[in-house]
Amino acid sequence: MSLITATDLSKSYHPVDIFSGISLSIPGGGRIAIVGPNGIGKSTLLRILLGIEEPSGGSVQRKRHLKTGYLPQEAGLSGNHTLWQECLTALPDLLAASGCRLHGWLRTSRVQRPFITALPS
Repeated sequence: MSLITATDLSKSYHPVDIFSGISLSIPGGGRIAIVGPNGIGKSTLLRILLGIEEPSGGSVQRKRHLKTGYLPQEAGLSGNHTLWQECLTALPDLLAASGCRLHGWLRTSRVQRPFITALPS
């Protein structure tokens, strides 16, 4: 079963068409890449697939109870977090839903890494 299925998606901002006619299916366990030149609508398509933004046309179906994490491209850093720590702020709900927990940070020489473990079932 597909996690996300999109049919004939289009997006316009007033008179400017960003994209049209996009259909796709993302299977469970699948890995995807959205690749293209700047300004072609990659981030917009991702926001539409995640339900953050509405398409101008077409439809998106998501698997019931699908959990997603999203870190916007224009995210500002807050506090004293490293970039990696800030990236992980998009993940706590996703980690919990997958049975994992972020315990803290392991520091090795000059690098901090997350310490994530699976929760007992």
